[in-house]
Amino acid sequence: MAENNMSVFTSVINTLPDLAKNYLFQVIIVPEDGTPLADLFKSIGGNDQFMLRCKSATIPGKSFDGEFETHYMGTKKTYPGKAKVDGEMSLKFDEFQDLITSRMLHAWQNLIFEQSINEDGGDVTSTGLQFSGGSISNYLKDYTAKIQVVLYDSTKKKRLPYSWVCYQCWPNNVNEVSLDMASQEKIEQTVTFKYNTSQMITSESI
Repeated sequence: MAENNMSVFTSVINTLPDLAKNYLFQVIIVPEDGTPLADLFKSIGGNDQFMLRCKSATIPGKSFDGEFETHYMGTKKTYPGKAKVDGEMSLKFDEFQDLITSRMLHAWQNLIFEQSINEDGGDVTSTGLQFSGGSISNYLKDYTAKIQVVLYDSTKKKRLPYSWVCYQCWPNNVNEVSLDMASQEKIEQTVTFKYNTSQMITSESI
């Protein structure tokens, strides 16, 4: 075995690339082509709108629900239980004065279930595209999207070799937003997305 080199200046650590930075990332939300959700995205100018407004995200994790065990002659061995592949992802978006983030999330949730009474006749689902739940959103593909989390190198020009993708995502919880005349804060939308599975894939395949 080679002698352990304890110097950070002369050890193999000098051959490693820069550390990955938690602020050099993009979140790309991709609906399936030809679905009502894809039409909704097109109505606001594509998925770049969400990508530019997303300011924080979480990388998905995976776990196992419980474990199995067996005993023999005074010893115990454990095995992993059912894999938990679904999960939740928290995204935070800056809100601009066009209110596109709020409008998109409202209309997206309407694809899942039409909760609007449209009493004032101007609900954002009435855009000519007739986004509404129940009648046209009968399949998971109609109202879910892939969410890709892509990291970049220090030059901001090159994607890191691997990215995360969450599949069949929908906005499960859109947090309320507090307004306060005594404050000086920007408005942010915090959203918890539910997904059915996730993978770590090569960035070249995105």
